[in-house]
Parts: sequence; structure tokens; C-alpha cells
Amino acid sequence: GAPVEASLDEMHTLLGEPQLPQWRDDIDAIFSADKVTYILARLAELAAKGGDKGEWAQKQLDIINTKSPTSAAVALRQMRDGAQADFDGCMQIEMRAVTRLMALPDFYEGVRAIIIDKDNAPGWSPARHTDITAAQIDAIFEPLGEKELTFGEN
Repeated sequence: GAPVEASLDEMHTLLGEPQLPQWRDDIDAIFSADKVTYILARLAELAAKGGDKGEWAQKQLDIINTKSPTSAAVALRQMRDGAQADFDGCMQIEMRAVTRLMALPDFYEGVRAIIIDKDNAPGWSPARHTDITAAQIDAIFEPLGEKELTFGEN
């Protein structure tokens, strides 16, 4: 029943200066790579240097390495392609990726490992980022033919 402003003031905390702006050049250099394997190598290189940036890089490396290698490569491709597309194009990219990823074993393996068995030990296929080919990723983004997402006239 307290006034909203008073409640917000009571919970307000200063977080300090944001750290990401000072790391912007490192972030841009790392994530400008066009393959996940290159991003991982760049993160590992920065992590090896230690310090705050190294700790941040190691955290990112650990997070990416828990994900499906195929999904990581698809997400990178989606961001690259989506940056060049309009809204309709982005929705088509998303539909192609989702449609094709659902036909692969990794989605179901992730659900098994995280939700059903809760063993947090997914057996990704392929298991390593280096085992994914450009042709496999290209195939995920091919048009869906008659099932292609289309939009009516405005």
C-alpha cells in the first residue's frame, strides 16, 4: 500500500560504472568473426590474459560451450543475415532455421538433458564446433519452397 515512488526509492541501488563500454573494442574484435570456432579462439586468447577482461571472456566461453554447436553456428548466421534483412526477411530466416533445427536431434537432446533427465550432459550432434560444415549451415537457411513463409500485401 505504499506509494510507488517510495517503494522504488527504497529498492534503488547504484550499480556503478558499466564495464562493457571499456571492453567495446575487444567485444567487436571477438564477435566480428564469421565462424563460431574463430570467436571461441579469440575468447580463449583473451581469457588466457587474465584480469577482468579475461574473466569476462572465460565466462562467455563457458556459456557458448554449453550450447549445441549447430545452434551456435545457426545463431551467428541468423544475426549476420538478419542485420541485412527487413522484417519480412528476418521472419523468413527465423522460420527456415526453426523448421530445419526441429528436424535435427539437438533440440530434443537439449530438452532431454536439461528438462527431462536433468543431467545437464547433452550429447550434441555434431559434438564439436569444428565438425560443422558451411554446407550444413547453408542448408538450414535454404528457402522452404512451397512452405516458405510469405506475407500478404499491405
